[in-house]
Amino acid sequence: MAAGQARQGAAGGSSGRAGTARYSRDVDGDELPVRDDPAEDSVADEAHVTNAIGKTGEPKPSNARRGRGRPRLGDRAHNASARGLILKAAAAEFAERGYDAASLRAIARRAEVDSALVHHYFDDKADLFAETVAAPLRPDRAVAAILSGPPDEFGAKIVRYVLEQAELPGSKARIAALLRTAIGTSAASRMLKQFLIREVFRRLTATIDTEDAELRAALAASQIIGMMTARFLLELEPLASAPVDEVVERIGPVIQWHLRGYHP
Repeated sequence: MAAGQARQGAAGGSSGRAGTARYSRDVDGDELPVRDDPAEDSVADEAHVTNAIGKTGEPKPSNARRGRGRPRLGDRAHNASARGLILKAAAAEFAERGYDAASLRAIARRAEVDSALVHHYFDDKADLFAETVAAPLRPDRAVAAILSGPPDEFGAKIVRYVLEQAELPGSKARIAALLRTAIGTSAASRMLKQFLIREVFRRLTATIDTEDAELRAALAASQIIGMMTARFLLELEPLASAPVDEVVERIGPVIQWHLRGYHP
């Protein structure tokens, strides 16, 4: 139970720093109403993810005055406008350059804001990326908790994290929307792949001294993406309705083998 709580706490949502959670995840910085109907979430989330990942144009100019560093306190419209500009610029930068090549400094230049403002709203590049694509789960945040445990449990823990997060209200629809967009556009596919390899699996393989760490990370990522696609997007039975414990027991060792088990 304690381990599960640790994973949950480490994973968190895709929100930015404290004080910004009251704003919505719309790339335009607008607030969205909370929906209780998962069907409505599915439609809205898929539209949002498609717009966010698929954008390649420049962000629209804003009439709001943009200062350096922290935004003006109490000016909610200004704050939302600046944050929205950053998210739009990030969507364009990630789509054009991919996750690995994109930088927070380049995103700030594209948004025409000071780089300090980007750091005010978002902890790091992974945080900004997750916010940009409205990521339904944050495996990069779960890595610290996973790495703190026994190395022979890495595979099972990452699989369990993904499956348990998907059980949260509205998560399955958002995961399906993200996967559908990633499969449909090469830019989105590249971003998702690079994010998972760099922020999750490369960090898990960094604990072992091997020359094929990059291949191990890519193979593990391919297994996780395949499992998510079959279970949440294609809803392939009986995998789609299989108990979490059984899927972890069957796929966890496969991920573990790619990460640490193979010895040529």
